[in-house]
This record gives sequence, structure tokens and C-alpha cells, in this order.
Amino acid sequence: MVARDKNTVASLTRFPFKYGFDAGDEGTYSKAQFLRKFDVLFGSDSRFFARANPTFHGDGGTFDLEDESDASHYIFEKRGAAYQFTSYIVEP
Repeated sequence: MVARDKNTVASLTRFPFKYGFDAGDEGTYSKAQFLRKFDVLFGSDSRFFARANPTFHGDGGTFDLEDESDASHYIFEKRGAAYQFTSYIVEP
């Protein structure tokens, strides 16, 4: 299942990967850092990636999946027929 397989999620991710947890706690991760920090980014519940037919918000090639339970934004960019995971932002 993609949701629990951090290597599969990493293969769908573009690096350097951007993150922002709060003002002052933002930056980029390499693939190795992303894999080490996977549980920090997504917690023990990474079902977000297992959603069937997710609804993307946005236009022009950048799309946002929102998780309203904690104000998380999962940002994707469309490349050809596929989406690449490019950043994770949590609003304060």
C-alpha cells in the first residue's frame, strides 16, 4: 500500500522537497532526509496517500490537496500525465 511505503511515496516525490511547519521551521529535504523524516512529516497515519480519486485544488500545473484536520497542504505539480509531490506546508 502506497500510504505506508515511504520508498514508494519518495519515488513519487520531486527533490529537493520543500517543507514548512511554522515560521522559522522551513527548508528542503534531500531524498535521504525525506526518508528519515517521513514519520515526522506524516505521522503514523499516512492514509492521505491512499485516497481514491483525491480532489486537487489549483490551476496552471500546481495543485494542492488539503487536510483540514490539521491545516496541512500537500502540494503537487503535474508533469505530463503524472503528479509529483513537491512540498508539504502546515499553516499556523
